Amino acid sequence: MSPGARYPLRPGPGWCWRGWRHGDARRGAHGAGRWRTWRCRSRRVPGLVSLLKASSDLDCPWDLARYGGARAYHGLLYAYAGPSAHCFPAGHASAGYAWLALFFFFAATRPAWRWRGLAAGAGLGLVFGIDQQLRGAHFLSHDLFTAMICWAVALGLSRWMLRPRDAGRPA
Repeated sequence: MSPGARYPLRPGPGWCWRGWRHGDARRGAHGAGRWRTWRCRSRRVPGLVSLLKASSDLDCPWDLARYGGARAYHGLLYAYAGPSAHCFPAGHASAGYAWLALFFFFAATRPAWRWRGLAAGAGLGLVFGIDQQLRGAHFLSHDLFTAMICWAVALGLSRWMLRPRDAGRPA
């Protein structure tokens, strides 16, 4: 899979601006504006994963001596004095797992479709993650942690953005 394969899944700035301008999910807007807003905001997950990746010192499997690289293995919670590898969590997989947000979106808009949304997000994340694992770029734990981050962010956004219209108003 090409490194650029994840880019068609990212909305452009103009597309996001139309979503914010034409409808905000917190105000209960419906239709395409609500979808664009939800998609743009949930797509911030890869950015969050990139920030975590920039602060991580974990090596990729291909960098480790036991797999043909030159570096010794060290765990997640150990101090490391060597050069930073920035390989954890999995960036490519985050572009797919960010679509786990479809589960919550469909649960709020079309409940019968929520499991399809979950399958789509999990499927894309697995395809991107397994591809990188086969290349030696990530361990399974990198992808599982990425899926957990994406799920947690989607859950938080759904609680904030997709609540019923009257939930925040006093009776």
